Amino acid sequence: MPDGDEIVWTIVEEHLDEAEFLVEQWRNARRSPLHTLSELAEGIEARLAAHVDGLSCNGPLALEQVVWPVIEDGAELDRVAAAALTLLDAGEFRVLEVLDEPRASTEEAEEEPVDEEPVRLAGLRELAERLDALEPDPAERTAVEEVELGPETWRQLALHRVARQLASETDEARLMELGEIRVLLSGHAPPGAAAVVEDVDEELPPEWAALTPEQRAQRRAADLEDIEQQLAVATDDEERARLQGLRLVLEEEAVADAEDLPEPVAEAEAADEPAREPELDPRIEGLALAFALSSHPELGDRIRARAAKAEGPSLGLLLGACADRGLHPGPALDRGLLHDDPVVVQAALRAAAFGERPRLLAMVETQLQHRSPLVRPAAFETAMLWGSRAAWELAQQTYKAPNAGPMRLWLACLGDERHAQALVPLLDDEALRHDVLWALGFSGRASAVEACLRWLDDDDETTRRLAGEAVAAIIGLDPEDDTLWEQEDPDAPAPGTDGDAPGENEDDLGADLVDTPEDELPLPNAAAIRKRWEQLRGGFTAGQRYILGKQVGREGPGWALPLLSCRRVDVVAREVVARSQGAGRWPVRTLALRHQQATSALAELKPQAGSLHRARR
Repeated sequence: MPDGDEIVWTIVEEHLDEAEFLVEQWRNARRSPLHTLSELAEGIEARLAAHVDGLSCNGPLALEQVVWPVIEDGAELDRVAAAALTLLDAGEFRVLEVLDEPRASTEEAEEEPVDEEPVRLAGLRELAERLDALEPDPAERTAVEEVELGPETWRQLALHRVARQLASETDEARLMELGEIRVLLSGHAPPGAAAVVEDVDEELPPEWAALTPEQRAQRRAADLEDIEQQLAVATDDEERARLQGLRLVLEEEAVADAEDLPEPVAEAEAADEPAREPELDPRIEGLALAFALSSHPELGDRIRARAAKAEGPSLGLLLGACADRGLHPGPALDRGLLHDDPVVVQAALRAAAFGERPRLLAMVETQLQHRSPLVRPAAFETAMLWGSRAAWELAQQTYKAPNAGPMRLWLACLGDERHAQALVPLLDDEALRHDVLWALGFSGRASAVEACLRWLDDDDETTRRLAGEAVAAIIGLDPEDDTLWEQEDPDAPAPGTDGDAPGENEDDLGADLVDTPEDELPLPNAAAIRKRWEQLRGGFTAGQRYILGKQVGREGPGWALPLLSCRRVDVVAREVVARSQGAGRWPVRTLALRHQQATSALAELKPQAGSLHRARR
């Protein structure tokens, strides 16, 4: 290894700069319609590996002085990813622990007082769970939800609840447990707070009496909003009358309570700072990408071992790495699925696809109705990969919703002619059109081709590109056939501009100027493609499915994976996994070289499409 005098530091920096650039290129190419997995592996990935190796060859000193500072400073995503990838490939597994290390200096950490509030809140949550377990009426098991009111407010509410239950309880064991909870609640009082609320307004329920007027107003506003949402969908006259009566009562209470609110209300509310969301470490995305791309042979075992004892953001990062690499996470998986943080649960659900289907399927299906919008899509994807009947029924029930893109995609891939026909009318909804065109391209149906032809000369360029892509994916049009695609002038003004005139977003510094994968799709020559379809139509049988012009038989679509672009290959690969009811494996995000190996395995996999499809119906 070279010593400090022998290292050419400018070359080390150049290797890092090039690696950063190639990581960005990899991210763009991996979702591009212009590249296949083999092209990506032989091109960008080979060049990236050369620069990573060039960094490592300069030895530990170069890593310490040039690469590690990038991790510690938390620079841009691609630079963090390039630096972490270099360290991992060099066997520097300390990278797995960087999120657990404090980023502030030691002196600052010593001066900062210890925050005991998280410990107190965890203790109160545990008591809330015990209280709910003791509540005989399921409708009254609200203690855990009420913790969100705030630690001290909830503690006072809980003391009232315990007092009420002690007054009516006769079972000796339950009396002892309630007494213990009361003692523990008193012990959780903050300095200077009374252990029990003595002066209770007899005209109010205890839980409301313990609230300040501002807190009552906030809860009432939330209740009124909930009632309005229920009224918007309620059709039964009796139910509507009940809801309207509740709304009237709450509005009257608001008028009576207004006298107790400090003046002016706006100033009082402004004085209460909203609770801050915990800040995510800016390095997480870059580290996650490096964990996905590293080819070190020991990394998988290291990730699993570290995940077994990780907590918080580190646990989410490592579970996500298992999903990206297609690894069973080991003991950390169950902890992740039961975690309080939706980010961690989301990562665990993605990783669960590589776990034990028989043991975990029911747990994954329960997360389909999770309260967090982060968790539900992850649960749906894993459940579909496992052939879940509940997920399939959910897709059929919700595919028309604006945010139901994954449902439409799965219906197109796993459904039959009826499901493709059900998607076609959604093309008339402008808000859904792009998403529906994307899904129809995977349906492989002649009826989908007919539906997409209509949009080949639409006024919206993205619509035209997506319609052309869908038709080409089904009937097998050559993307390099100049007669089928318009030749775009690379020097032409960008969309939204007119010669030297400023573009629509030119002065908008916040405008999104990054090309999307859709921008890379060719513009179709509508007349030529319609003429080509007229020539080919006789070879396409109604009710059959086609990919790239070839009928998909009982062997499934695995044969097409090496031929598909990076933009489309993941969708078809996941379909093959789903048709095997989870027997196949497709890592979420990894080197194209590793995905190529997975395509070979999936192509040889015996599909169970028939039985799976009947079960889903």
